Amino acid sequence: QVQGYSQLEAGLSFLPFTLLLITLSRYAGIWADRHGPRILLIAGPVIVGLGMILLSLVGMVHRKSDYWFTFFPGIVVFGLGMSLTVAPLTATVMGAVTSQFSGVASGVNNALSRVAGVFANAVFGALAVVLFAGAVGRKIDRIGLDSRDRREVMAETVKLGDAKVPEDVRMWTVSGEGGVAAEVETAYREGFIEVYRVVLRISAGLAFAGALMAVFF
Repeated sequence: QVQGYSQLEAGLSFLPFTLLLITLSRYAGIWADRHGPRILLIAGPVIVGLGMILLSLVGMVHRKSDYWFTFFPGIVVFGLGMSLTVAPLTATVMGAVTSQFSGVASGVNNALSRVAGVFANAVFGALAVVLFAGAVGRKIDRIGLDSRDRREVMAETVKLGDAKVPEDVRMWTVSGEGGVAAEVETAYREGFIEVYRVVLRISAGLAFAGALMAVFF
């Protein structure tokens, strides 16, 4: 959204990830059955973390064709890492119990996956709002808005990528005060990209921590 992608384009941008997961997961599962899952459960999260770091390096994209040199490499590495992780992890869970408890193991695995996803969205969503407000606040302090306009600009930060320049600030720009609206819009876009980078790097750290858990446990 911040980079100017439509909903369809945003979905298509993740297609390499989906194709890798569909194509490689079965082979990772076969390899884990033959040789054990430990190596894949170490290598997979490490590669996932590297993919997230690559994605965190993406700044403002100026042309849609830049996708191949910005998002695409990170998405491919991320997809490769997940392809090496998902099937072996499931196989490990299912193989940790006798067939009598396979239904319970599957249920626990799925429940933890769903809860973790919801928890991560809630925590990182709240963190993103706080970081975004801080980043935008620092940037608009240089613009010199009055206190009322500043409050309106900051009130939009709870919307994250959907933040819009308040109408009063747009009217102020039209009345001849210069490109204030454009500066605020730039502050929103740059601030969101800063937050995106921080959250991805934290996520990469958690992926590396997952690899360490496989090493030790």
